[in-house]
Amino acid sequence: MELMPWMPFLILLVAIHWRTASDDLRKMCRSVWSFCQQPPSPKPSSQQRRLDEAMNQLREKNYVLASRFLRQVNFVSLVTCPLMNANDLPTCAAQMFAYVCAYTMHTCIANGIVRLSTSGLRRLFVFYYFLGGATFLLNSDFSVGILLGYKVILCVCYVDSAVHVPANVLLAVMEIGHHVMLSGREFHVLEFAIDRAVFAILASGISVVLERTLRDRLAAQIRNMDSESIILAFRQMLRAVCDGEVLLDDGLCIQEGSNCLNRILFRKESLDKTAFRNILVQDSSELEAFDKFISQPLDAGKTAGQLAAPCLRLSLQSAHAHRVGVDVYHVALQHLFGCEGSYHLLGLKLDVEMQSIPDAACSSTPVLTQPAQSAGRRYLSGQRPRSSRSVTSSLHRTMSNLEEIMILVRNVDQQPVRQIHVKHREPQTFTATSAHEEVPCLRSFVRPTDWETLRRSIATYSDKRGEMDLPGLWVKAFSRQSGFMKARRASLKPCQDVSRSRRNCFWLHLRELQLEEANNWTPSEPDLAEMPCESTV
Repeated sequence: MELMPWMPFLILLVAIHWRTASDDLRKMCRSVWSFCQQPPSPKPSSQQRRLDEAMNQLREKNYVLASRFLRQVNFVSLVTCPLMNANDLPTCAAQMFAYVCAYTMHTCIANGIVRLSTSGLRRLFVFYYFLGGATFLLNSDFSVGILLGYKVILCVCYVDSAVHVPANVLLAVMEIGHHVMLSGREFHVLEFAIDRAVFAILASGISVVLERTLRDRLAAQIRNMDSESIILAFRQMLRAVCDGEVLLDDGLCIQEGSNCLNRILFRKESLDKTAFRNILVQDSSELEAFDKFISQPLDAGKTAGQLAAPCLRLSLQSAHAHRVGVDVYHVALQHLFGCEGSYHLLGLKLDVEMQSIPDAACSSTPVLTQPAQSAGRRYLSGQRPRSSRSVTSSLHRTMSNLEEIMILVRNVDQQPVRQIHVKHREPQTFTATSAHEEVPCLRSFVRPTDWETLRRSIATYSDKRGEMDLPGLWVKAFSRQSGFMKARRASLKPCQDVSRSRRNCFWLHLRELQLEEANNWTPSEPDLAEMPCESTV
């Protein structure tokens, strides 16, 4: 065939291709050259080893799936082979034997009887290429289309370019050499070589593209798993640092973290899918501040190390319509779970004042009980009820340097007091002198005869996570200027507050309080003088 009429067209085609694809060709050549010049790495990185292990597992699983499909193809081949080669019994027998072997092997692999590792699969596919080359050498009239389909099936069933690229190049060289030996001078070497080279490049390209695609997907999955591990670890650390964390969707509805909100707000109903604005104090200024705070855009010009989570003081509504002050830290998660907007991760930290006030149960609220007076006890005419002023002065002397008093009142007609919490003012520089002068010590509340027993019990209390029962104690009665009341049940409990001001602290819980008995009352000398004398016979 004369090439001269086609030369202008070929030159134009080469020029257009060079203009449009020269960059890709140069990059491919550089990649091949750098790969050839790169010395073999004696020890790959941990990330590369992890990716290789995941790729090997994927190859093994994919070949099991391919075996389930290939045994169906082998069954059809077994059925149709006698019909197609009925006149050629030797060929029919050889093909039937090959199909039976392939059907048996694929059935064993598909049913899990035989499990091939990655190295075993490489040896198997090298054998497949050797079998395809031997078939071509024995039958030179073998269809080129069938041989190309055979190569493509091998590339799809086992994705490993390290096996397919050298095997396809070797098969192309072998085919060219075989035709040269058979045809001699009459053989057009250039045309056949280009034809076989195109087929080899096509099969090799399929193998490389498939492997690159699978590797990129596995690398993305590994990065996703690592990101999820980091996020889970961060949220676990956030729960330890803060009092809770909440995940809001792009509609500001609660997706995760309702348990911590129930604990903070003393609620029992589930808050999942609830709008976060509904649990805020319905104040227009606070709602506006929250909307502005949550809609702050991310600063793309800053790096991850320069971005700090913004903070806002908010007021939440508890189950009893009380205000619960929290500091909210906000991090926006863009396009999380495929949403168009952003999810919002909120870290909640309670007010230090809110944490310092324990919530006592109704059953554990101390109740002062006055025992029945003896019938023989006579109230003295000179003894009058103490005024409220004396009670107040006694309480103030016992609890001096008060900073805060909180009273829990029930909302009924008489407004009965259910709980009273008092807080002392702590000195800025805590020394023995300042503690004695500004903060009352425990010894001032306990009867002197019981102090040594209580002191030894506190000294032996080392387990901060458990509860330690104590014998009954006599403590100062707040409603008297002098006198004590007995706590029949006393115990030491750990303080759950981990703030710096509450470090190394514990609770002394006194229950079943009762005023001192009548026989412990000692009259004074004027009282004895006013008592009538009774004679006995």
